[in-house]
Amino acid sequence: MNTKQTDRLQELDALRGIAAFIVMCFHYTTQYGDEFGHVVAPAVTLPWGRYGVQLFFVISGFVIFLTLARSASLWDFVANRFSRLYPPYWVCVGITFAVLSIAPLPGLKRTPFEALVNLTMVQYWLQTPEVDSVYWTLAVELAFYAFVSGLYIIGWLSKVERWMTLWLALIFLVRWGDLHGIHISPLIRTAALLDHGHFFFAGVLFYRMKSDGFTLPRWLLLTTCITAAWYVRDLPHALALSVASILFLAFITGRLRWIVVTPLVFLGDISYPLYLLHQNIGFAIISRMEKAGFTAEAWLLVPAASVLLLSMCVNRLVEKPARRWLREKWKTSTIRARLTSRPAPPATGA
Repeated sequence: MNTKQTDRLQELDALRGIAAFIVMCFHYTTQYGDEFGHVVAPAVTLPWGRYGVQLFFVISGFVIFLTLARSASLWDFVANRFSRLYPPYWVCVGITFAVLSIAPLPGLKRTPFEALVNLTMVQYWLQTPEVDSVYWTLAVELAFYAFVSGLYIIGWLSKVERWMTLWLALIFLVRWGDLHGIHISPLIRTAALLDHGHFFFAGVLFYRMKSDGFTLPRWLLLTTCITAAWYVRDLPHALALSVASILFLAFITGRLRWIVVTPLVFLGDISYPLYLLHQNIGFAIISRMEKAGFTAEAWLLVPAASVLLLSMCVNRLVEKPARRWLREKWKTSTIRARLTSRPAPPATGA
């Protein structure tokens, strides 16, 4: 990504940083207590931090559609995603597995075979327990990649809003079936984005608004996405998408530059390894510190500082170097030359 493009997307880096940080705070203050019980409850909890995941989905909808629309071919997009996701993921799986093997918690220890299956990133589809439960979002992300890749293959990226309309109708229909005792397999629900698609679609809509302008159909689709968040989940999810929408409207109209501050951009830069590493490793640290009699303030700050440092190391030593190396190798590979001869279909238009 060139400097100009990076500068333009620094607001998204800051939003990623916010999302990763509030998810971490939710897990340490709220979810740990729900799963294992705090010896001394923290004075402040952050239950609404769980909605940072939905903010990640909206960001992905925007960024992934932008990336695919600008790719010279589908294979370039696949190589881009692989270089971005897999190397740090492999390292984070290994680190988490090692920590939980040394300092196990009830229900969280995994076998070496399960850890190896997790390296594929498709453990959900293989019905294998995850090394860290936060990996569930990766299955949803991969389903979205498949959705937009399918549109790319048939040359319908420019018609994404038509497909969105049909998909949202399907989401409402499936939810109606749930309420009337007609249930669909969780695997199918995840593959078809039936529980989270509206968050990704909102991100795509903001990309379309930014690139092609505001139109009444896009406003109606965005309203439908928010309504789906309420109907499929609950009012807090709808409110979370509403807040994300306000932030994105500010972003695409150039009114979110104030959020570009060094701490948030730093958190956004390391957000991927931070998200992958923070939960179970943090839980292991909290458990040991609580048993040793440390105060709530200490057992919150120490795991947070530890995973931030660890995430920065993975980002600097693995994520960035591996991404650069793999992308350079891909650009000059003979395989790419054979696979990327077809020009990209138009990303915008009617």
